[in-house]
Amino acid sequence: MTSIQNFDDVNNLNNTMVTFGNFDGIHLGHKALIDKLITDSIKSKCKSVLITFNPHTRNITTSNTQDLILDYFDKIEILKNTSLDFVLTISFTRAFSNISAEDFIVLLIKKLKPKGFLLGFDSRFGFNGLGDSNFLINYINKNKLNISTQIFPEFKFHDKIIKSSYIKDLLSKGNIEKANIFLGRKYFIRGTVIEGRKLGKKIGFPTANLKLSQMKQILPMHGVYCVNLKIDSKSYLGLCNVGLRPTFEEDRNKISIETHLINRSIDLYGKNVEIIFLSFVRKEIRFNSANELAEQIKRDIKKIEHMEC
Repeated sequence: MTSIQNFDDVNNLNNTMVTFGNFDGIHLGHKALIDKLITDSIKSKCKSVLITFNPHTRNITTSNTQDLILDYFDKIEILKNTSLDFVLTISFTRAFSNISAEDFIVLLIKKLKPKGFLLGFDSRFGFNGLGDSNFLINYINKNKLNISTQIFPEFKFHDKIIKSSYIKDLLSKGNIEKANIFLGRKYFIRGTVIEGRKLGKKIGFPTANLKLSQMKQILPMHGVYCVNLKIDSKSYLGLCNVGLRPTFEEDRNKISIETHLINRSIDLYGKNVEIIFLSFVRKEIRFNSANELAEQIKRDIKKIEHMEC
């Protein structure tokens, strides 16, 4: 069973195999690295240790806030279901970002007494990202440490290098199907259903309006999607609009996430739900009237009912 702990609380680990990074998305490339870490640690009779950061390191080290594929807590839930021995979280603060690459490695060695490191090919660490795999190898050799270092190469699937930035690009273009393939799971967002202006109900298509639980999570391109709305252990097919509702003048500057359940009527106000994106239906467009919008929604629902979402 995977042990989830704060990095600061760990003091007595030894004989470990270690990797570290943000692991935003836990996509196919991350999963392949994690599988190798687990396999190698078993062969070497070590404990597998994955270190991640909260918040995302670039949210501290740059002025550009990162929109994440996964909420931190959802990331931890996914990692819990691996065969890793330990998942450790470093609270990434401004002070921690100033630690040099060498001091970071010294800290890991002192805390975890590793027999080996497994680093992604593009891994950077330490102040200003000055540390990389070559830095780590040189440090170990210079200090004559009996610690192996392996570099996990770029991971390709369908001839594409799988990286979080590539998946974010797919999401920003509404390419949900391909993003889901490269994630190795369905992209989802979570939040609480709040009371809206009931505009959908007025035109015959009531919607559940979502308030995101993680405001820094990336949203797909504005448009209409086939989704599953999951509450507790039940899942319902739905039509979700992500965007500015351009047909309604007063809503053009406020992003909304509204889901209409198909052939279902459920009171969801105040409920925590998960919206699982299955496929792209169409771009968000402005209609001349609410009636035109209602007719289009009917067509969208028929399309979904005939799709293999």
